[in-house]
Amino acid sequence: MNGIGSIRGANSGGYYSYRENFVDPERAATILRKKSEISWFESHTDNSVEATNILSNLKESLARLEEIEEKAQKQIREVREAEEIAARLRKEYLEKLAEEEKREKERIKALRNASFGVGVCIDFYGVDNNCFKLGDHVFEAEEDESDGYRSCLREVHEVTNTGGLIFFQTPIAKVVVQEARGIDEGFRLLDVLDNHVWLEFGTDNTDDYYPYFVFNYYPKAPKEVVQ
Repeated sequence: MNGIGSIRGANSGGYYSYRENFVDPERAATILRKKSEISWFESHTDNSVEATNILSNLKESLARLEEIEEKAQKQIREVREAEEIAARLRKEYLEKLAEEEKREKERIKALRNASFGVGVCIDFYGVDNNCFKLGDHVFEAEEDESDGYRSCLREVHEVTNTGGLIFFQTPIAKVVVQEARGIDEGFRLLDVLDNHVWLEFGTDNTDDYYPYFVFNYYPKAPKEVVQ
């Protein structure tokens, strides 16, 4: 918005653009009218006391209106500046939040990859439903049920809320994570001592047409478990 100083130079030829520069269009019309009256008095009246008083009153009224307008414009500028500051701070906050979320996801991913990934050798604490515990971390092999006839392994993710899940208190085996064999795509947990396959999960298919989710746990008999 233009300042009041530049507005004061407007004339009736630019009436509509003149009004647009004001906070209150009606006040703009009043100011423009008083400017016209002052201009007419100055060029068409004598220097009598009455004319001088009228002219003085018009100028005082005009000055008050312009002062009100200038204050209103100042307030609007301050509000807009405050809104711009708030918008900038909000943008910075959201960017910072997004960056923190990104770092947290990378941290969790790195932590998960350190505990689950092909070649990782780690303590195995058993299975509960589609969840299994490796080291200090619990993972879930999440099934994608697709259309009910077909299904697949959606992802393997770390479970942060492990309440209600039950695992052995001490590791039942030391396993190495390998790519599964005998199914199309997935993983298996192989005992490093005797090559027993404790768990295999992933996606297999029937006749190369119907994919289906696989999660097979093969526990040993109690006497076979090495404590």
